[in-house]
Amino acid sequence: MREERQLTREQVLLRIGAVCLVVGSVLVVVFRTLHGDLPTDTGEAALSYVASYPIYPLVHLVDVLGFLVFAGGLVALSGSLTHRVAWAIGRLGVASVLVGAAVHIVDFSIDGFGLPMLAGTYHIYCTIHQGMNLTIIVQ
Repeated sequence: MREERQLTREQVLLRIGAVCLVVGSVLVVVFRTLHGDLPTDTGEAALSYVASYPIYPLVHLVDVLGFLVFAGGLVALSGSLTHRVAWAIGRLGVASVLVGAAVHIVDFSIDGFGLPMLAGTYHIYCTIHQGMNLTIIVQ
């Protein structure tokens, strides 16, 4: 006979949290690796790098989603805490993670979606005004 085993709320939260932490971590690591290093020599080099990298916005989008999944995992794990002191500390940790996630999302949204628009505009400007140096403005 097959015996049905009911999972407690804490066990379900532990499993959800563990899966979210692993999946979110893998997404962030893989897509941060795909992001590469933005050249910092000149603004022109950075804009050229972004303009020549067509999946730049996608890399940032998936990184943000991975970070949200990771943060969700931490929230789920904190919900599995049963001792009152651990629960209180877990709630403080959740608040900290949510603030960090908000900052990360804003930063990566600007970098992932605003910078390619600037790079495209720069590329169009350079195409129209060949021979003119825009390096002073971009730096």
